[in-house]
Amino acid sequence: PPIESKLPVREKVESTQSTKPKTDSTNSKIPKETTGQSPTGAMVESSRGPGAGSEQGPAHPDSLTTSSAVEIPEKTVRETPDLDKTPATEAFLEVAHRYLKENRPDMALAIYDQIARSDTENLDAALGQAVASGMSGDWALCKKRLEALSLKHPENPNVWLNLGMAFLRLSQTDEALGALERAEGCGANRFWVLFYRAGALRIKGDLEGALSAYQLAHEMQPDHLELTWNLALALDKAGRYREAASQYQALLSKSELSQTDRMALRQRLEQLESITFFQSGEKKGLPEESMKR
Repeated sequence: PPIESKLPVREKVESTQSTKPKTDSTNSKIPKETTGQSPTGAMVESSRGPGAGSEQGPAHPDSLTTSSAVEIPEKTVRETPDLDKTPATEAFLEVAHRYLKENRPDMALAIYDQIARSDTENLDAALGQAVASGMSGDWALCKKRLEALSLKHPENPNVWLNLGMAFLRLSQTDEALGALERAEGCGANRFWVLFYRAGALRIKGDLEGALSAYQLAHEMQPDHLELTWNLALALDKAGRYREAASQYQALLSKSELSQTDRMALRQRLEQLESITFFQSGEKKGLPEESMKR
């Protein structure tokens, strides 16, 4: 999956120049969902929290739980802090987390490495090392580090949740599903378990299973942008065009959506209107109620 996508856990929209009405979804270009994507700027939850009740998850940089805000001096932003000269490990963890939010994994990794050398049992640093490795493009190393952490911390939900995401990024869907099941058993945030489980099922070709998981997650967070995107694409792929159109319309109301994505979604909505016109025999538009193929 393309890591340059601005919206986590999905591909860029495939646009089409064709203006001919299409009556078969297999012949029309629709946006393509991808999962297991660790997006630019992605970060895991801290091992300290926020826990299963949080609305945040591993696909978002703001999911980090850190100590109270620390004003970072200009010097520490540009230089790697010397941990031998200061006991403020928590402050340096926050600096490293901030680098990850800014999509600067190399800088973050340098700090995590120093913390890990001085405190070999620091789980936040170890988890950060793994994620920074993945964000730098080495998902195999990310997986290896998380697997090692899962042996040392077999009850930590965030280790398993992020391991599931790493497996998914490597297209190891069976392993991803196993890790997500372990994460759920350890009390991981159910929304994110469902979100990534749907992605794994989608890759395996189980579209109905993916839709079921997406819809359960959607009931929990109906305004979640990336979830709405993936749900719309899955409904479209399943031929449930009016439901898909309803979700596409919801996406168009999101201010975070880029102009490129807006154009592609509008084009797809026009195609869906043509499809339903030919299916129904008269142009009635796209009502909000569901219509299964």
